[in-house]
Amino acid sequence: MIQVINRAVNILDIVAQSDGPVQLPEIIEKSGLSASTTANIISSLVQNRLLNRGGDKRQYRYTIGPKFHEFSQKYVSSDYVKKLSMTAMDAFAMENEVSCILANVDHQNRVIIHESKPNTRIQVVHHQRYPAWASSMGRFILAHFTLEELHEYVLKIGMPTAEQWQEFESVEALYQSLENVKNTLQRPTVVEKDHVVMYFSPIIYAKQIIAAVGLYLPLSNYTEQSILAIQENFNQLVSFIYSYLTE
Repeated sequence: MIQVINRAVNILDIVAQSDGPVQLPEIIEKSGLSASTTANIISSLVQNRLLNRGGDKRQYRYTIGPKFHEFSQKYVSSDYVKKLSMTAMDAFAMENEVSCILANVDHQNRVIIHESKPNTRIQVVHHQRYPAWASSMGRFILAHFTLEELHEYVLKIGMPTAEQWQEFESVEALYQSLENVKNTLQRPTVVEKDHVVMYFSPIIYAKQIIAAVGLYLPLSNYTEQSILAIQENFNQLVSFIYSYLTE
């Protein structure tokens, strides 16, 4: 089975890398497979809409099919979000004198994908990897998981401990607290414990959270007037990221 899958992926790659429609002899030559094996795999790929077949019977030409494009449109990696976001994030951090991070959750950790910092004396320090339950950003991302994803995460990682966040009497109580986190951190929030103002936004594509972007402002630099301007610029940053995801 694995061998068949590898052969099918190889054929898809040959067609995808071509500058135009590809005929059967070219696919046979590049794949190194026999004519009958290649034809059988291509027939299956066409039936499953992973390849398109055009032209007459003796000179069929193949291109990538609609199902392949559907799959690719449903998946956007956090690395891709980083590439389209980092320059804008750097500019935002410098202009507004705030720290800005892009992060996701990888197993039990909140992981920073990209961090932008201003050239100021007072900066907010972040750990590259930090337990998700103990991280405000980690909890915010988990709060945007579907119930099925969150249930699976709790089964795999476990409930938060008192040291990480707090102990919960039930999974339902945990879910409710995560909902509160979501609603709170999607607006500027003063966190007395850490002496910062935080404001987060999820990056969601195809109804799934890919990452989250957040700003961190030292409380000593905070005024109600300054946060309004920063909030507006942050919303523009998020809109910029989404403009690329929806193209």
